[in-house]
Amino acid sequence: MVVHVFAQHSGVTLIVPEGWSVDLDGTHPEHGSVKDKVTAPRAGTPRLRVTGTVKHGNVLVRHPRQRRWWWPFGGR
Repeated sequence: MVVHVFAQHSGVTLIVPEGWSVDLDGTHPEHGSVKDKVTAPRAGTPRLRVTGTVKHGNVLVRHPRQRRWWWPFGGR
């Protein structure tokens, strides 16, 4: 799967499932950043290739956040 991004004065966040592999070698940052926060890929899972240009912006690839409830439901 290929995703082409063009982030100019903005940001792009890609949320991928656990185990996917991500290739960010095709992105070219110009005064921007490209961050890969995914864990190691599992065998047999899809590969996401990200290409494009980042000008004064950022591209972030991460997993979905785990929801943590702070409110004690059920009471005492």
